[in-house]
Amino acid sequence: MKKIFYALFSALIFCAVAFPVQAQPQDPPPVNWNGTLESYRQHRAELACRAKGNIFRMATDIRDQGSPPEAAYNIAAGGWLTKEVGNLAGINKEFIKKAINKVYFDPDFINAGGPLFERQVYDNCMNGGKPKFQPLK
Repeated sequence: MKKIFYALFSALIFCAVAFPVQAQPQDPPPVNWNGTLESYRQHRAELACRAKGNIFRMATDIRDQGSPPEAAYNIAAGGWLTKEVGNLAGINKEFIKKAINKVYFDPDFINAGGPLFERQVYDNCMNGGKPKFQPLK
């Protein structure tokens, strides 16, 4: 039990040092929640998309430090599966595994990372996965 406590405590300290919480200049503006049902839905969607972007960025940061996917999963699962916002955002073990596997093993994501990547995941999520533009005809 003591070893588990020390392992969790070490992971918590590592996260606090490696991933300090700070606002990025490219963060989208928060949705104004004015009490209507539509603004509530928009607010929940924003929380979900921010959480998903954060998980992808965290996984890329851990990957770029040379840690294995298991380390990324343990940190993400330890943080997001216990948070209320994780529940609201639909963050579950399967989503975390898929995100980490994409970041570590998908050739399209192998060089992705940083705050711009987090914003791209957020934007894609907020657009429902639809491209911003349409091809020329």
